[in-house]
This record gives sequence, structure tokens and C-alpha cells, in this order.
Amino acid sequence: MLGTKMLKSEFDQDKYIELAKWCNSHEYKTIEDKGDYYEIVDCTPSEDELKANKKGRLLQQLTEVNAKIQELDVASLCDNGDDTTNVIIDGEFKTLTADELDEYHTNTMIERANILQKIKGLN
Repeated sequence: MLGTKMLKSEFDQDKYIELAKWCNSHEYKTIEDKGDYYEIVDCTPSEDELKANKKGRLLQQLTEVNAKIQELDVASLCDNGDDTTNVIIDGEFKTLTADELDEYHTNTMIERANILQKIKGLN
């Protein structure tokens, strides 16, 4: 169906719906308005676009992980004096033991390192 054209002067809603369903089931295919007609076209992003999109997602993940780390820095100020610390994790208030806080901090730092490694691999 790629390359199929439909003149606007001969518009057929049922055919348009069929074309739209086909596009929805085939990645990076879309119906494009060409003025006097519609045409099914391939809009597969270039390698550079895919790389930029992936890097953008990774940078967003890095921002989120950095926010978690910052929350942990603030959490150290909320020591309850009984081997527990109050923290906010994923928007939820939690009380963690020192061991739990250490484990969460370690896992978060590993997550950050993995994201940085992926970003480095894209450059």
C-alpha cells in the first residue's frame, strides 16, 4: 500500500479508513496531504534522528536519576536518630533503615552510571 494515492476530488471515507488502519499497523507509515491528493508515505527517521531521539530519552532519564540522588542528599538531613531516615522515593514518603538507604543509593548510582555509559556510546 506504500505509495497509494487518493485524489481529494474522489475522496472515499471507507478507503481512507482502510489506508489509515494499514498505516497504523506498519511502523513509520503515514497518510500525507499532497495538495490535490493523499498518499501513503514512509516516514522512517534517519539514523541521526533515531540517535538524537534516543539521546534525548537518555538525558531525560539522567535528569530523573539525578533528582533521585539530590533527594537522597536531602534525606541525609532527615535522620530520625534511630537508624532510620525519611526519604521520598518515586513521590512516596518512606522510612528506610541505613542499610536500605545504602542499597537504594548504590542502585541509583549504578543506574546513573549505566545511563551515562549509554549516552557515551551514542557520541
